[in-house]
Amino acid sequence: MTKTNSYINKLLKITLIGCLAIIAIAIQSCTSKQRNEGTAYDNSMRWLDDSIAALAPSAPQAIEHGMREANDSITYYEYKLRMAMYYSLTDHPERADTLIKNVKAFAARQDDGFYAVNGTCASPRLNSLMAGAKACEAARDMSIHRDPRHIVELYNKIECQVCAHNSIQFFG
Repeated sequence: MTKTNSYINKLLKITLIGCLAIIAIAIQSCTSKQRNEGTAYDNSMRWLDDSIAALAPSAPQAIEHGMREANDSITYYEYKLRMAMYYSLTDHPERADTLIKNVKAFAARQDDGFYAVNGTCASPRLNSLMAGAKACEAARDMSIHRDPRHIVELYNKIECQVCAHNSIQFFG
């Protein structure tokens, strides 16, 4: 039994680290102008993602600081998503549920209802945010053994979000 729980915990951590990687890739694939302007922000987020993956005790305080200092609402919710990821890896993963719902609701109500009509967000950052929230939700569902069909459905939606993000970047 303990061996199974240990295996599940390792699998959950690997999944969440993968989720962090998906978010990092989606954020990194912004236009070169955005990339040059956001280098310090990107470095800060990479450091934070590494701290979350390592469950550094300083990560929650750094996330809260980032939320307080956020220049816009999308940045605020990017930090909030990272808090959800952090909680998903701790002994209190249930704390992530409300944060995930808040992030998904925020991303869905942006861009004048574009998400409701198209099933994807209009901007790459919002697509990245939605994909990250769905990845975190899927990993959380997997950790508490929810319906596997729901988990597969979430991962399929993540793939659609990432594809939409890349389409906007290259064609939009």
